[in-house]
Amino acid sequence: EVYYEPILERAFEAQAPGVHFRVEWVEVPTAVAIFPKSIFRSPKEWVERAYDVRRFTEMAWGGHFAALEEPELLFENIRAFFRPLRQRAYCGPSTNRR
Repeated sequence: EVYYEPILERAFEAQAPGVHFRVEWVEVPTAVAIFPKSIFRSPKEWVERAYDVRRFTEMAWGGHFAALEEPELLFENIRAFFRPLRQRAYCGPSTNRR
């Protein structure tokens, strides 16, 4: 879940009204899982402005402690995120892989 940027943005705007906080682009492939009972729910459009979002999932159940509440659901989502990245890593241009 994304927490840091919204908190930092509110603090920044409180110090400089009318000046908007600019989040630097994060190139690392990113997955976002939004749980219905989570404390903060980032809109997809907002997250895509700052992150290379490869997977954005709105979960059916769970909340702030998703890893404890819905471990299988979260685990399957994480595996689904890494699956295409892992396949690309093993199917690169090199023919020397075993």
